[in-house]
Amino acid sequence: MKTTFSLLLLIPFPSLLCREGQNESPKSHKAKSAITTRLIRYCDNILQKIKNSDYGCALSVDEYYWGSNSVLAGYERTNQERYREAALVQLHYLLGRNTFGISFLTGSGSNPVRHPYHQFSMMLNENAPVPGLLVGGPNKNSQLEGKSLSSYPGKCYEDNEKNYYVNEVAINYTAPFAYVLGYFSAPPPSSTKSGSVGKR
Repeated sequence: MKTTFSLLLLIPFPSLLCREGQNESPKSHKAKSAITTRLIRYCDNILQKIKNSDYGCALSVDEYYWGSNSVLAGYERTNQERYREAALVQLHYLLGRNTFGISFLTGSGSNPVRHPYHQFSMMLNENAPVPGLLVGGPNKNSQLEGKSLSSYPGKCYEDNEKNYYVNEVAINYTAPFAYVLGYFSAPPPSSTKSGSVGKR
């Protein structure tokens, strides 16, 4: 998880990356350049993983974190369309363009997750869990009852409310998903009024 940790080192600096102007100090400019360089390198690494995946998934065999936020951040900083497209491909993967043909978001799509490890949804005892929750997804370390789901890491998933290894929901899964979805749901730059919040 070295890559994940190195990305976390970039998180405290979004306001620094967004600052523009003539009053920028040399130290601030140098820090911004260093952060941008590392972010672009990280995004390029994700793009390579996407190219190597039949389903366009940014995860490699031993990585189970979602990289769309980072790819999107790379687009924001550089305006390179390839980063934006890579983030969009990750949304497609999560919403059903994957080896299971399942939407990992409850209540979304024609074949969504129906049995998340989510206490309130489990108490409802229905095939319709609380909508809008993103489950964890494939996990090669899933060993419920001592059995692996598959010898292929990307296929280690089941829609089973008892399998918290793969079907637990969490705010740190759903929040970045909502952020990226919101980005793509916003009006295109040409229809955004001058001076409005959320300029892209």
